Amino acid sequence: MDVRNFCLATLLAACCVQGADPPGATVGPFYTVEGIVSSASGKQPVAAGTLVTIYGSHLSFITAAVAPENIHANNLPMELGGTRVSLNGIPAGLYYVSPTQINFLIGTTTTATELELQVTNEGRAGPTLRIPLAAAAPALFLSDPDFVVGTRADASVVTNDSPVHPGDVVVLYATGLGRTVPGFGERELPDRAAMLVRTSEFRVELNGTRLDPAAVFYAGVTPGFAGLYQINLRLPEATPENPEIRIGFEGQMSTTGIKLPLTAPAAERENGQPGLQPVRLN
Repeated sequence: MDVRNFCLATLLAACCVQGADPPGATVGPFYTVEGIVSSASGKQPVAAGTLVTIYGSHLSFITAAVAPENIHANNLPMELGGTRVSLNGIPAGLYYVSPTQINFLIGTTTTATELELQVTNEGRAGPTLRIPLAAAAPALFLSDPDFVVGTRADASVVTNDSPVHPGDVVVLYATGLGRTVPGFGERELPDRAAMLVRTSEFRVELNGTRLDPAAVFYAGVTPGFAGLYQINLRLPEATPENPEIRIGFEGQMSTTGIKLPLTAPAAERENGQPGLQPVRLN
């Protein structure tokens, strides 16, 4: 799997194909504040720059995911399968719709602390809900409930079945990290790298210990994927097996209990000596 397809699969990982409501159904969309969560963590809060999931019913009559033909002027579509999500009356960018689930983007330009959200399905309007926005809502994408997913410097995928080693370079994927420099429009797909506005405050923790900031090469958007951020870092040579990993800002960290798939090379385990040299970036 190449990196672009991997990133798209990561963005849509929370999407589940659902049965459609019957044609001609007249019931409007139904959803609650509690069912509006980060697509990565499945929890609240959400923030600017978050890929968000709405769980409910009668959200769409069909199941549809964003495709190249839905992208216009480098912007995510405002409508998929007759379904729209409005934020303060402005259409949000959509990644996926089904009768029971929508994945959409809260863009990075908003400075609001609250948004009014409403879903419409073929003109049938659901309730208008007030959604609080945090300053940040860091959340890592996962390969299963306990382990993050990522890629190596050579673009191979990191999973629990294909772990990294101490000293490796790894790229992690997240959402909810807020504004970037340069910035992008509310539905715009970023066409270049853009670092976090709060880069100096950003932190990565392994088993509760902050990683040396010099080991984090990049924290910003993934070009081509709105709402998807990446963190490029080098792991310390002394990293223990399957460490807990958290990302974010002081007082605004990602979920506890999530692990990075990591094992020591056989030579290191047997001899207590480094078995691999760190991958070096050009």
